[in-house]
Amino acid sequence: MAGQIDISPDGASLLISFPYRPDLVEVVKTLPGRRWDRGSKTWKVPVDQVELCVRTFMGHGFHLSPEVATALASGGQSRDLGTMQLDAVDQVAPALSVSQLNLRVAEVLHTHFDERVWIVGEIQGYKAKGRSRHRYFELVERSDDELDDKEGQPHAVVETVLFESNMQFVNKRLRQAAQQFQLEDGLKVRVRGKVDLYQPRGRYQFVVDDIDPNYTLGELVVRREKILAELDKAGLRERNKELEMPLVPLRIALVTSFESDAYNDFIQTLAQSGFNFLVTIFDTFVQGDGLKPSVLEALSMIEDTTDDYDLMVITRGGGSRSELGSWDDLDVATAVASHPNKAVVGIGHERDQCALDALCTSVKTPTAAAELLVDRARAYQEQVEDTMIEIDRRARRALREELGDLSRRARTLGHAVRAGLAEARSRLTRAGERARHETQRALRDCEKTLVHRAATIERVGSHRLDREGMVLATAARRLSGACRISVAREGERLAGREARTRAVDPVQTLRRGFAIVRSASGTALRSVVGATKGDAVTAHLADGTLTAQIQSIQTQDSNTDGKRSTD
Repeated sequence: MAGQIDISPDGASLLISFPYRPDLVEVVKTLPGRRWDRGSKTWKVPVDQVELCVRTFMGHGFHLSPEVATALASGGQSRDLGTMQLDAVDQVAPALSVSQLNLRVAEVLHTHFDERVWIVGEIQGYKAKGRSRHRYFELVERSDDELDDKEGQPHAVVETVLFESNMQFVNKRLRQAAQQFQLEDGLKVRVRGKVDLYQPRGRYQFVVDDIDPNYTLGELVVRREKILAELDKAGLRERNKELEMPLVPLRIALVTSFESDAYNDFIQTLAQSGFNFLVTIFDTFVQGDGLKPSVLEALSMIEDTTDDYDLMVITRGGGSRSELGSWDDLDVATAVASHPNKAVVGIGHERDQCALDALCTSVKTPTAAAELLVDRARAYQEQVEDTMIEIDRRARRALREELGDLSRRARTLGHAVRAGLAEARSRLTRAGERARHETQRALRDCEKTLVHRAATIERVGSHRLDREGMVLATAARRLSGACRISVAREGERLAGREARTRAVDPVQTLRRGFAIVRSASGTALRSVVGATKGDAVTAHLADGTLTAQIQSIQTQDSNTDGKRSTD
């Protein structure tokens, strides 16, 4: 229930209540004498405005209390509206069954809506495939000024049905349109039909039997132009298009449905090129309600890593014109237009376009988008190859010119070197002559100097030799006397030393009757200490040696001068 209209207890005011909706608030504010009552949280309108209130709110699905119906009949002039007295229950009047009531309502509808009418609305709740052979959905009315009001509450709703008997005719209309499309949610349509009542449920509905495709196509164009106008106001329409295309776009951020025909066509075209493209796929919906949130999320992820990509490609495969309309969204268009990455869009067809085609570099298909990148890479490759060929050509020409210049310089240098060598030889010859003359002159001067000095030396030397000879003779005499004295003194000292040496000579001691006793190891025995009875000893005498064996050992006590035998 959208709302309720009642009568105040005093019968002076209409009480209008409904769950908060901004559009209904704006409608109430157009009523004369309305005021908001905080205590009852209702809008109060003078009762004499009852006809205006009923006409205004019945289209929004409001319910009327019985008192309001009475006020409507009396034009709001009855003074006992707030204190109505109930009549006695009529026990005799006939009563209708629910089905009879629905039948009468259906008859009234058929009587007043006996002709088919055209209505305009936005499709909501449409399911292209289902268990039923018929298609049940709603037509809703939204504000014309709102581009993205799909999530808000509509101003008005009517339940709609497209029976199977009419579906073939409607589909034929769509196929014969200038640009084919299919019915889907969010599509604004102009349809013809009649008002009916589904009697088993008592439900009022609109039965569609025809459609005006040109109206829908025109609405799609109008919506796209509104979006572009908003971007013009924000200064965003040309921003992405003015971004410079990368020289070699190899790192690609691809926004499309993973493993779709668009994805496969794009990747296959790049793979066949032979260039080393690096593609990162951002999987999104490419039609329907899931398109907007998934595409906005992908664009945000790419923006967070914008330096990782050279180019962003947004593409999708084939589809109807109405499916393309899902891309005509102000938030999506704004995100693409203001994105820091250059974007290439390939989501339309030969004749179809969406708002993004006017904002970015646009191609018609995923294959065309891939070919654009391949052509860009190939053009760069050809440019590099042409540049290398030109560099080689210029290098060869410069080398030839340098070789020619070097040959000329070599010839010039050869002439200069030969001339320089001849000049050097001439200077060397002249210098040699000058050196020879100077040397000869110097030799003559030296020879004269030597002869003069030799004469001087000979003259002075003879006098010095005579003096030195006399000095030497005197020194020789003195040295000869000193030597004789020294020799005599040394002879005397040597004779004394010889006498002392003979006195201590062991041979002389042995001749006096002494002997040197040695052990078997050859060590001289200076004491009986260490000797053992039975040891072999050798006694050295003046004229020979004796070998003996110790039979007994006697020691001499130094304190008592006594002897002690050790046997």
